[in-house]
Amino acid sequence: MEKNIWRLASLAFELGFIIAIPPVLGIYLGFWLDKNFGTKPVLTVFFLIGGLVLAILATRRIIKKTLSS
Repeated sequence: MEKNIWRLASLAFELGFIIAIPPVLGIYLGFWLDKNFGTKPVLTVFFLIGGLVLAILATRRIIKKTLSS
């Protein structure tokens, strides 16, 4: 029983990182590129959307893998 609790805690921790990190990195990269190329919000929005899509796909993959095992 305790092993299952740690497995669920690990899954929750992993999902938290997978949901948070790609959009944050996308925003950071977008700000940096916008600053260097002078395209104020365009690249930030583009990389934010890309980060959100990656987070959704990675979350879907992990949930699918977890439910199948």
